Amino acid sequence: MKKNEYNPPHDHADNLSFVIFLDIPEEIRKEQKEYKGQSGGPGSLMFLYGEGNRQAITYQGIHPNNGDMFIFPSWVKHYVAPFYSDVTRITVSGNVADSIKLNKAKHYTKENLDGNNEGK
Repeated sequence: MKKNEYNPPHDHADNLSFVIFLDIPEEIRKEQKEYKGQSGGPGSLMFLYGEGNRQAITYQGIHPNNGDMFIFPSWVKHYVAPFYSDVTRITVSGNVADSIKLNKAKHYTKENLDGNNEGK
């Protein structure tokens, strides 16, 4: 993610989701320390759960560190708040399914991947 980007609230279809934080620049940490507000603030990973009135806490904000990995049920809504420093935050994310239907799996060969799949 770069300056002003964010990932809006969403969930996933598989069984588990994960995110690994590879590089969180110091400038983002500084923004988080200076943030005055109720949510997790700039660059935070936010998990949303349940419904509730203003007196109920229905979210959890996390300020991850380099190397942190979070694994969570794919149905949990989550988002990433924007940050405003001119830096890049690097993460890896994905989903894990406990099975796939064999008729939905694609057969990949070197020819398929190289683009030499004429007439196949």
